[in-house]
Amino acid sequence: MSGDANQSAGERDGASFGAPKREEEHHPARRHHGILDPMLDSSDEGLLGGLGERKGVRPSNATDDRWAHRRGEPRIFALLLSIYFLASAMLTIFSAPAIGNPSAATFQAASRTLLALVAIGVVVIWPLTRLSQASPRRPITAALADVIVVALLAQAVIWPMTVLPGGATIHPLPWLGLWPWSVAFGIATLFFTWSTLVGAIIASAVSRVPGWGRAGWMLVVVLVVAGAPLALMSAGRFGVALPEWLSLLSPITASVEFIESPSGLTARMNSIEWIAALAPLAVSIPFWIIARGRSRDTMAT
Repeated sequence: MSGDANQSAGERDGASFGAPKREEEHHPARRHHGILDPMLDSSDEGLLGGLGERKGVRPSNATDDRWAHRRGEPRIFALLLSIYFLASAMLTIFSAPAIGNPSAATFQAASRTLLALVAIGVVVIWPLTRLSQASPRRPITAALADVIVVALLAQAVIWPMTVLPGGATIHPLPWLGLWPWSVAFGIATLFFTWSTLVGAIIASAVSRVPGWGRAGWMLVVVLVVAGAPLALMSAGRFGVALPEWLSLLSPITASVEFIESPSGLTARMNSIEWIAALAPLAVSIPFWIIARGRSRDTMAT
């Protein structure tokens, strides 16, 4: 009887030896990868991990690091966004004197282009980057960190252009203060509230497993921020008159609308423009609530 027991035990051992192991034993750190995660991954499989290995530095237990792709955040994202904003300023404000005679009109045109590029960075490049990555461990905390980074970088672009109300001449170039303090504060508020709204959408979207839902959220964001500019361009081309408030629905056109003024008059913020600057903050509240609920559900499961 002991021989039968030994035989059955051997058969069980052989079966267990030949049987495939469970997936989690083969892949202890298996996780969902985003499109950009290989670039930011600090494990051996990622770009940053490969650079560390070339320098003779091998990350300790890197393959078991489930959050290796987020180790440099939000510093890496802040660096990349800073480079984008700096390149935008170099191509607009700082290159204006090379285009022609430096004047207030030249710098106003360059500042309009710069504000549009900053808005694209805030409402298009930022969500496109985050929705292409794997979900962070704490989606709300990660999104709030991004909001702080994006808002501060946007302020760093806006306020240097508003040092003096009405502008001044500092040789060898005209100073960039081409609009009053109230307009600058309105633009700063606009970018802050839109950063809060985009951050809330990102937090709500990344609280779930990556999939087509994220692509749908990105499509909604693009349609919202690009709808007004495309409608205004089409209307201008075909000679169709559209209501003026339509340009306030997108930060790309709203920031430009804030600095526009009739000929010979100083740009000023009106009540409708202030409402447009503050409205995204109110719209973001439901998305933060949704993100909070989804994070709790994820932690519970």
